[in-house]
Amino acid sequence: MLELIGSILAVIVIAVQSFAGYRHNKYLGMILPILFVGSVIYLIAVGRYNLSFSNVLMPIVVVLVLIGVYLFAGRTTKK
Repeated sequence: MLELIGSILAVIVIAVQSFAGYRHNKYLGMILPILFVGSVIYLIAVGRYNLSFSNVLMPIVVVLVLIGVYLFAGRTTKK
């Protein structure tokens, strides 16, 4: 059940980022990356997130993917 919720959440996040890219709205496109970074910082501050190489690398990758989805969606509407 948890895997299903995670999959649905991932689809929703990608859909929101794509919609923001199609609309060319920079503020809307940066909401999810900022929320994600804020939640990671919160988890580190509370002590629920260990600082290992993979735990530092994965948030960076996720933010880059979110920005990439936004930029790709914006480029597809220009064609």
